[in-house]
Formats: sequence, structure tokens, C-alpha cells
Amino acid sequence: MLLARAWHISAGEVVRRLLDNFVKQHIEATFNPDTKRVAITTGELAGRSYKSPSGAAIGVVQALNPHVCR
Repeated sequence: MLLARAWHISAGEVVRRLLDNFVKQHIEATFNPDTKRVAITTGELAGRSYKSPSGAAIGVVQALNPHVCR
């Protein structure tokens, strides 16, 4: 992930920082480095799994602020 390399942080941390800037609701997730999948563990999306950190970020934004992703 480009931002993770540029910021010298993990892909999961990129998602957390981006979401912190846009959403005032805290959503937790786990990142599996072997599969690159992100599993949402709290909030209305708890139990959902995404193929990538960017896919998880899009899913969370769509769920919490639907008018952003139209």
C-alpha cells in the first residue's frame, strides 16, 4: 500500500489514521498480513471481512457516511 510505505507504518495503521480524520466513530479491525484481509470486529460492520485495507476503508465510510461514496 502506497501510503503505508510513504508514512513508514502498517497498512492497518493507515486505515486507522484515515478513518480517524473523517469519522468520529471508532471502528476496530484486525489485519491478516498473510492474506491481506481486514476483519471488522466492532460496530455495525462487525463480522465483515474485506480483501484489502482499502476495501475495508471504503466499506466503513459507506456504512457510516453513505453520501460520501455515491
